Amino acid sequence: MTRKATLLAVSIAALGLTPLMASAQQAEVSESALFQSATVSLKTASDTALATVGGTLAGIEFNDENGAGVYEATIIDANGVSWTVKIDAMTGQVLAQGQSALMDDEDGGDEGAEDGDQSAETEGGGEGGEGSGG
Repeated sequence: MTRKATLLAVSIAALGLTPLMASAQQAEVSESALFQSATVSLKTASDTALATVGGTLAGIEFNDENGAGVYEATIIDANGVSWTVKIDAMTGQVLAQGQSALMDDEDGGDEGAEDGDQSAETEGGGEGGEGSGG
């Protein structure tokens, strides 16, 4: 086992992948530091997401987006449609919202996605939509 680990380490170093591994570790530490410094709790972010798009919270995760801590919540509305709500971990401000399928398509451009996604949210009904069955 030790020989395999040594061989793997030598292979990684020979391929020049050591900086990539270090970079991934730094990113993990950076995201952890962002999470620890967040002034908005996971519970508050969840409540904000549910108030923004009515439904059931399917999941929430914390991400480092360009050096800023962002919660990304997934909500399933009464019609079974999946919505994504991004919340600033320092201010609690809703940064973007929209149908998950649309936001996934525009993963690289949050600013452009935000405008289109807000109109998609309005069309979809949000918290004041018809039929609040449960």
